[in-house]
Amino acid sequence: MEEKTTMLLDKERHFKLTLGGMKVFQRETGKSLLKGFNIAEMNEAELITFIWACLVWEDKNLSLEDFGYLLDVSQLSEITVKLTAAIETASPKGTANPNPASLPTG
Repeated sequence: MEEKTTMLLDKERHFKLTLGGMKVFQRETGKSLLKGFNIAEMNEAELITFIWACLVWEDKNLSLEDFGYLLDVSQLSEITVKLTAAIETASPKGTANPNPASLPTG
């Protein structure tokens, strides 16, 4: 059974880190998530792109530009928790970094 990390934004959405999402993140930012990343070091555009990349698998019509307007700064703490859960789910068992600010490097 596939685990989902769910959050209510404009509607119920499911975070999932996929290789396809990593590819669109790299296309949009020029940065590879496989080389390691730290959410605390991302700028606003990178953070929006990362969150979008974890959601686009479910909704291919969700544009990056429109998506940024669905997020509210007051949700950042909850979003960080959800992203961490999605990354832990995607990581091979025993490799997820317990520090949510410093995520797995691959």
